[in-house]
Formats: sequence, structure tokens, C-alpha cells
Amino acid sequence: MKHNLVLALFSMSFLLIASLLTPAYLMGAPASEAVDEVDEFDEWLRDAQLGPYAPEVEDWDEVRARAANEPPLRVVMTTSRYPMPVRSFNEAYPGIPDVEGVYIRSGDAYERLTREWDAGVFDYGFIHFVDPSPYHGTIDERMFVNYLPPELRDRIPEELQEPFVTYRTINQGWGYNPVTTPADPPFENIWELTTERFRGNVILMDPMLITEARDQFLWAIRHPDKMEAAYKDFFGEELELEYGENAGWEWYIRLLQNDPMTTGDQRARAEALHNAREGELLVAAIDFDRLRWTHGEPYYDMTMVKNTNPIDGVVHPAAVAIGGRTRSPNAAKLFTKWMYTDEGGEAWFAAGNPPPMVDWEAPVEWINEVTTMNWGLVDVDFIQENMDRLFDKWFLYLGD
Repeated sequence: MKHNLVLALFSMSFLLIASLLTPAYLMGAPASEAVDEVDEFDEWLRDAQLGPYAPEVEDWDEVRARAANEPPLRVVMTTSRYPMPVRSFNEAYPGIPDVEGVYIRSGDAYERLTREWDAGVFDYGFIHFVDPSPYHGTIDERMFVNYLPPELRDRIPEELQEPFVTYRTINQGWGYNPVTTPADPPFENIWELTTERFRGNVILMDPMLITEARDQFLWAIRHPDKMEAAYKDFFGEELELEYGENAGWEWYIRLLQNDPMTTGDQRARAEALHNAREGELLVAAIDFDRLRWTHGEPYYDMTMVKNTNPIDGVVHPAAVAIGGRTRSPNAAKLFTKWMYTDEGGEAWFAAGNPPPMVDWEAPVEWINEVTTMNWGLVDVDFIQENMDRLFDKWFLYLGD
């Protein structure tokens, strides 16, 4: 199965531009100290063969030999699935000090890693970002170095290679129970979720508990023209703003006013859909990868809403990078390469989080469904700029 469709849509979304400003940790330092810092980091890049010194072709035997003499690589992941690639890597690369996996909640990772960097602690060598948005600009502060194994350069669209290479996608849409729902699909336009018919019948992800939960709301706010057109398509008249400054804010606020249920628990939403009564109208925000629960144990009756105006859902990028000044840069290179293999990425790729390679083929048939849906494109910069306002409205209408 060629994965080109989702990538063609998604490639426009991850246009993060690295800041050209002076690194924050050099601000206020004497000129001589600043030059020393730059020279020291450049020397580290040169020795590690990273950044501008990364070779066009890696000699992986040489990289492995150097990695064997490095301290154990510390891998930081903002996902609880981290043990699988760590364990499989250690088995695949005997002779290299065992990789040490560390799990940090996505909401806590930025503060913790920044605090360590500021304290001169550089012992994390690889990081997997479920949510890369808070890290915008940190590449200039040398906290993280982008690295893409040369073999993948022609397999991943250029737009997804900078400033942090995309590792996998998180696709988020709307789920329902196809057995009990009175209409199939339950809606064809997301403005329907703001109507009386859906009052109290929508379960939202809580953005206070799940970082990606912001994405659907902020996509709408980012694209008011598409939201306005969708409003006219459904209601047959022009939108008159009552609560928001544009059509996206208007949809978001009306949705919050429509008595939605909220939870941060993916399984709780899946169970609610599965246990819906015959004829009960109920939809829930759900990640596409949870459809694996419709193909195994525990089993849940649910599917995704498709052919929705203006979109079926959104695509969120997860990224990877090498920790700046790590003492294990060669092990970090090997681990990055391993993560893009089917075995190294099994925890995500086989579970419904596709990688960005254009020639990737899904290992199980149900994942092919991701290419049949219309996904909106997440603007990571826009998330950072508008997240606080989004939370303010959430608290205003739904409390804490």
C-alpha cells in the first residue's frame, strides 16, 4: 500500500522554520565566551559527524564500532511504548552498551529537558517528541540536533525532514458505533456537532490531559474560510458571528456550549461508544490508531466518521532528534536508524501510526483505511501562538 496520499496532505503541515536569533543561552555572555561556546559546540558536531558535518553516506560498520566505545545511550520518549524499541535495539546490537529508556509525560518533557540543558546536563542522546510544538526554535539553542539517516533522505518528503524529522503521524478524528447509531454516518458536517441534536451527545478529548486534543479545535480556528463555507453548506445561509472572532472560534465555542462530555482517557471513550444503547446518538473524538481495538482483544464496536465537511480529522506529527552534546552520538545515530525499521517502529507503525516514508506498506490491512480519509493539516506554529487562548475558552465554558 503506497502511503503517498496522507503524506501529500501532511507534508504542508510541518513547515517549522528554525529561528535565526542568537541562542538564548548565549545572550548577555561576553563576546569571547560566546565564541568559545560556539567553537566548542561546532567541535562536538564535527567529532560526532552531525549537522553540517553529517556524511552523505554513513559507514554503519564504523558507526557501530564507535558506538561500542561510548557510554550507554539515554533515550527519552514522551510515549509509554518506549520499552519495545529499546528492547529490540539492545537485542539487535550486541556489543553496544544497552540503551536506557526513560519515559517523560509530553506535558512535562519540555520543562525537564530545558532545565537539564540549562544546568549543563547533556546525558539524553535521543528524544522522541509526541508533541514537537513546544520545541520550536530550540534547534538554535543546540538542545537538539536534527538527524536523518542518509538511506531515508529520498524516502521522506523534504518538507518533513526539517527542522525535526517526522517519525510518525497521529491521526485524530471522530468515532461512533456503527451497530447502534441511528444514522450511519452520524453526521456529514462538523457544524452538526453544535446543533441541538448533538447536545450532550459528544465526547471530547480534554486538552488539559492530552496535548494532541488541541489539534482539531485549532485546525478549525486556523482555517476560518473553510469553516465558514462548511457552515453555509449545512445551514444554507451566511454565518453571523455571535461568540467568536472568526468561523473557527465560533464553531469551537458553540461546541463547548453544547454540553459535551470530556475525558482524557482513550479507552473510556472507546468503551462509551461500544456500550452505546440501540438507537443512541453518540460520537467521540478518537485517534485513528484506536481502531486496532476493533481487530483484537479487548474488542470495541466503533469506526471513524468519513466524508465529512470540511475534514474528517487532523494529522499531528511526532518527531525525533539527537540530544545536543550527547556523549553517545554514534549510538544515537544507530538508534534513529533502527526506529524507522518495521521492527524498531513496530510499537507504532503496526498499531496505526504510519511513518512518513512514501514507499511504506502497512503490515495489516485495516491501517490502509487511513489513506481513504480527508485529513486536515496541523500548523505547529499556530498551536503555540493560540494554545493559551484555546485553554481560556475551555475553562470559561467547561471549567476545570
